[in-house]
Amino acid sequence: MQRRVVVPASPTEEASLALCGYGVEASRIVAPYFPLSRALRSIAPRAFTLGDLGLDPTVTTVLLSGGGGGSRALTRPLAQLARDGERQLIVACGKDEALTKELRARYRGADRVRVLGFVPNLPDCFAAADVVIAKPGPSTVLELEALGKKTILTGDLGPQEVGNVRYALSRPLVRYLGNDWRKLPGVLDELLALPDSGARPRRLDEGATIAEHLVALLRHRGG
Repeated sequence: MQRRVVVPASPTEEASLALCGYGVEASRIVAPYFPLSRALRSIAPRAFTLGDLGLDPTVTTVLLSGGGGGSRALTRPLAQLARDGERQLIVACGKDEALTKELRARYRGADRVRVLGFVPNLPDCFAAADVVIAKPGPSTVLELEALGKKTILTGDLGPQEVGNVRYALSRPLVRYLGNDWRKLPGVLDELLALPDSGARPRRLDEGATIAEHLVALLRHRGG
């Protein structure tokens, strides 16, 4: 049996406009709402996170993330960045155990490279990094926005990700490379030269606040 959507939730203004285009009344849309990670409310200090990995918190740090499933596309930018030896590198390989094992063996003697598998405290690592290189998944894009992180988005775009990149690029500290790794050194240097943004466009508590509002509305309407 089909049920009517009582209270539609929207993560961004663009999404709200799209819902209106489908005939949803603007007054019924609860926005902006996206379930951000609870870990964003209690981020560990940079010195703690990097110290736990045996890295120096005073050294520029770049995080490369392949997403939950991992990505072998990480190997090329990692090799590029590891050659200069100037920056610390954290590689989050996700659940790809074979890739994790391969990269750990390859960079065993590299003091400034840490290869991780699936990272349960990934928001802590995001916050500890000076620049994050990642695929443009919706959660990743919004978590990095909430943290005000300098971000380089990578990978081929499917139809479901085009809007993610367009939204992310509205922030001045985000760049998109696709798979053109030749641009990586220049784009990375450009971002590192920019001042950090103190802005937090997406409040870290808004997900919980709006979720509570949604539950109250649904209960009131018998949802």
